[in-house]
Amino acid sequence: MGLNCPVSMELMVFQETPANCASWVWDSHVTETGPDSRAAPDLKVDFESAGRKVWTRIIFMKEELKIRRFCKEDTEELFRLISDPEVMRYLEPPYSRDAAERLLEEAGLGEAPLIYAVEDKEGGFAGYVIYHKYEEDGMELGWVLKREVWHKGYADKLTEMLLKDAVGKAAYAVIECAPEQKATRRIAVKHGFVYRGRSEGCDVYIRRFEKTLDSHITS
Repeated sequence: MGLNCPVSMELMVFQETPANCASWVWDSHVTETGPDSRAAPDLKVDFESAGRKVWTRIIFMKEELKIRRFCKEDTEELFRLISDPEVMRYLEPPYSRDAAERLLEEAGLGEAPLIYAVEDKEGGFAGYVIYHKYEEDGMELGWVLKREVWHKGYADKLTEMLLKDAVGKAAYAVIECAPEQKATRRIAVKHGFVYRGRSEGCDVYIRRFEKTLDSHITS
């Protein structure tokens, strides 16, 4: 079941956006002393925590949006987001602070996160995306955004960013949503997803990719 169906270390940021960075994917690891040798050179320490420098890897960038790993310091912003009844209207009951902390720990801070933080061009927290493996050869994607950034095209841009990455990793992508989420349905259809039925109360939309995938994907 998707995390957007009813039922964001050490901080590393770009000093400036690379000129041709439509969708930028980092394959670097985060260490206690900083990025390893594969990390980009134009990154800087953003803050310190518990006496040591704290970094977070940027995953994707596109125009004014940035997808990055979560860090502990995102707790308050995440709590404000998922405790908002209007944001959570079609998802789950609003979260308590303890529940928000558990979500961050379990879904955002592990070695293989299920959710990633989203920032706007000013570096403000805008929400998060859901992006993780789905069954054996799919990727699930979704988004949960602050009310202040609704109607700005963020969900559309984020879907585009995630699809560009998923096409090289999976045979198909999935978006799950409540039947009442008309905006999510419109975005799914716009990006080539097709309705495939209902699972555990969620409408399931699938977009299959051409078979030009990495060798680890099997048909």
